[in-house]
Amino acid sequence: DAHISPVIPRISGYVTEVRVKDNQKVKKGDTLIILDNRNELIQLAQAQAALAAVRGNLNVAEASTTASRANIATYEANVSTVDAQIEAAKITLRRATQDYDRYANLIKDHSVTQIQFDQAEAAKQTAERQLQVLTNQKNSASRQANAASSQTNATAQQVNVVSANIQQKQADLDNVKLNLSYTVITAPSDGTLSKV
Repeated sequence: DAHISPVIPRISGYVTEVRVKDNQKVKKGDTLIILDNRNELIQLAQAQAALAAVRGNLNVAEASTTASRANIATYEANVSTVDAQIEAAKITLRRATQDYDRYANLIKDHSVTQIQFDQAEAAKQTAERQLQVLTNQKNSASRQANAASSQTNATAQQVNVVSANIQQKQADLDNVKLNLSYTVITAPSDGTLSKV
């Protein structure tokens, strides 16, 4: 008529302590046997270190993503600034071209001096070069913005990979903690022990 509850350890290991005697009365949850837990403690420390390392990687990846986004904003601002400078350079070039054309007509009639004509020609060439330089700067800033955008996408993917890795390491840590809890064998219910 007795209810028998077998006490079976869930992990293998050496017994370091027996806290009960034959035919002793116990309550549910009383500690019966303690197994050697040194291996589990080492695994726990390793799992905690691995999780901390992966979390550090996540912080680095997130910081890189933030920096990339800041770079994109900077490059886009540079493109906008250069666009405004290009518009101003186009106006300057248009004026310099108009002056050059006027002086080119006037030099034929000897209405202006050669120096005045040369100055108008130099102003036109300077305006053309300035416009070319600004166009090159805009192209460079656009390429940098595209590169930063690609880098942001890559680091966002890294964040996703590292986040998945964190979940795996957390699961490993939880498993080690569970195994560590199995090193303490407790009474499954109230009763009397038979033979230890």
